[in-house]
Amino acid sequence: MRQSELCEGICSISQLSKIETGKTQIKPDELQAFAKRLGVTVKDLESDSALHAEIQTLTEYAKQAIQLARFDTALSLCKQAIAKSLVLQDRTVYAKMVLFEIYLRIRSESWEALIESSKILLQEEYELETAEWVMFYYCTAQAYQHTGEYSKMLEYLVQVLKYMERTPLDDEEAARAYNVGSNACFFLRRPRDLYRYAKISEKLFLEMGSFHWASVALNNSAHGLLLMGRYEESSEIYEASYQKTLANMINMSCGTSSHNLGCIALLTNNLSQARLYFERALHHYGLEKTLNMFVQAEPSLELATVSVREHKFAEGERWLQDVEAMLPDLPGAKYLYQARIARTRAESCGLQGQSEEQLAHLRHALDIYERHTVWYEAYEVATELAELLEAHREATALDYYRSAIQYHDSFEVACGRKILEHQ
Repeated sequence: MRQSELCEGICSISQLSKIETGKTQIKPDELQAFAKRLGVTVKDLESDSALHAEIQTLTEYAKQAIQLARFDTALSLCKQAIAKSLVLQDRTVYAKMVLFEIYLRIRSESWEALIESSKILLQEEYELETAEWVMFYYCTAQAYQHTGEYSKMLEYLVQVLKYMERTPLDDEEAARAYNVGSNACFFLRRPRDLYRYAKISEKLFLEMGSFHWASVALNNSAHGLLLMGRYEESSEIYEASYQKTLANMINMSCGTSSHNLGCIALLTNNLSQARLYFERALHHYGLEKTLNMFVQAEPSLELATVSVREHKFAEGERWLQDVEAMLPDLPGAKYLYQARIARTRAESCGLQGQSEEQLAHLRHALDIYERHTVWYEAYEVATELAELLEAHREATALDYYRSAIQYHDSFEVACGRKILEHQ
């Protein structure tokens, strides 16, 4: 029996979910109605309620362990809850607990284990709410990015958007679903949808009174404007966000706003302003106690680009070496940084007239992108190689032009926007 059939005439699906997770108590008349529909006694359901209560207690303890960064303890408690859900023989509760395990795998950066857990929910048709499927596909997409299967990540992000569009706007998880959807649009290169979903998310978070997450959604909308080339509007939002988070001493958000302002300055070739913003981002990240190396690597890479374009080549190389030193501590997806380092070195060599070295670094970047199916970036690098070789009247330029077309087609297929003719 599907959830919709079970709930019809008794309560909403979202109300049943709250009952199952202990967020609300079931009413006596609802209990009797469910027992009648399932063909069991009220006593049977009350016995199940005791198991539900044990599962809920284990889940709460696991959440407390997460707050203390004791992820192994949290995972152990989650596994116990999963075992009890199997005894309960409630497929929906079981699916929700597996989803909770997937969340834990994200927090502990256990990417391979996350993918294995995700296969459980894909093997059979489990009953989850649309917003929960959104989070499931987004978490699994992240895992594939970190394990180097980039095109697989894109395929899962397409599923994020499919489920997100079905999420009711009155659902309490809708704000998070649309926020995740806006993040998915960044990777799928859909800036207008990114902006649209971020604005919906911001509105819903404000209605919930969640001002921190509303600020995150606002920054996402600014990123959509940035990708659409609306730099002035984007800058205004980031600057206002920076001033607000500075007043509240939220260093991570201050660093993010500064980094994005630096990206706009770099895109408009205002190198001195870009340098100031990226250095400010590093300053704020340095004040963050729970610093993830990822956030420090980003502005460091951008500062390498600024230095190269200012013809400060030795300084640019030092920034790149700093990023290389961070690679062992980065939480997965190291290959993306390795490729970006190679591209920055290629730009440096090009500005110094070292054409052979420039081509070698670009080929290295292309090899990384190709191995990890990062098709759009492979398309960009192959095009750059083709243009450089054509300028030198090299016959191999045509091969790279052809490859660029193939990479772009592969990206469109992964994003669900195109079907290859031979398929």
